[in-house]
Amino acid sequence: MSQFKLPEKVVLDNGITIISEKIPGALACSLSIWINAGSVHEDLNNNGISHFIEHVVFKGSKTRTALDLAQESENVGANLNAFTDRENTCFHTMVLSEYVLVPLELFLDMLFNTRLDKDDFELERHVILEEIKMYKDTPEDLAQDKLYEIFWKDHPMGRPITGIAETITNLKREDVSNYLNKLYTSDNI
Repeated sequence: MSQFKLPEKVVLDNGITIISEKIPGALACSLSIWINAGSVHEDLNNNGISHFIEHVVFKGSKTRTALDLAQESENVGANLNAFTDRENTCFHTMVLSEYVLVPLELFLDMLFNTRLDKDDFELERHVILEEIKMYKDTPEDLAQDKLYEIFWKDHPMGRPITGIAETITNLKREDVSNYLNKLYTSDNI
């Protein structure tokens, strides 16, 4: 019989679902926080908001600056990262198992105490607008988006994950705050 156990699933009282698997002898831990918030959850007016949030939460929380987040994660050897796809946003890292609570706390602070500072918000808007321009210069990405657009027609799955310049330009902090309150909840993680 294998020394590996099947993954365990636990639902906390607050609704967060935890799936874990212990690998005997492993010193490192891979931590991923998946939020059911991707481009499929967006409409024509806020297309790209999930990806925008993925960016802006790294600018700090109400209790930590971006520098604090970087220093606290680096102090334990964790590199905080994230990506957005059509159905989910994932925040992830690897760290020595004994330090796993540090990046977990940082991620949860970023997600549940998002600061949405005006200057940071505008800075990320410009970063994403540049990202959209660069994306258009990558033929394989452009071809994949075109395929999704054709296949899914007017369905949200057919929209670009990054959004389009118009929706990102018109995005307001209130829109982001409302979306965070609606989808970035413990029962949606």
